[in-house]
Amino acid sequence: MIDPNHLPSLRLSAGYTVEDAAELCGVSLKTWRRYEEKPPAWALVMFRALMGDLGAISPAWNGWTLSRKLGKLYDDNNDEYKPSYLRSFWFRNQQASNYRGTIRELKQQVDRLTHEINKMKATPSEAANDYYFNQSARPPRTNSPESNSTVTTPFD
Repeated sequence: MIDPNHLPSLRLSAGYTVEDAAELCGVSLKTWRRYEEKPPAWALVMFRALMGDLGAISPAWNGWTLSRKLGKLYDDNNDEYKPSYLRSFWFRNQQASNYRGTIRELKQQVDRLTHEINKMKATPSEAANDYYFNQSARPPRTNSPESNSTVTTPFD
């Protein structure tokens, strides 16, 4: 078992030489050697993550591991995720979102059509009440003499 607070062990397990680690972190070799004696927290987290322990990054990732050799991500149930699946994840998520929007629009259309059908099935007195109380259903009134159009109502 590797000590998660021992930077040299983490570095070696991740497959990095002292020189590689210094270059990766953008520090001099002298500074890196100091880090290995008294490691900063970010370096411990970074090399634990490079070893594949994603729980080092965030508690939300506890149990998840990354195999750089195999190029796969494993969840806490040991299910594997290949890069191709991860690359397509955004697309699949976007498709699902689009489908949900389309379904929502179709449900609204069905509700509107159902309402219209129910209005058609209404008895004459119900239709008259609906016409009288629903201002948007009233036809526009024209009082101008130049208008030759006649206004029809459901009572005509």
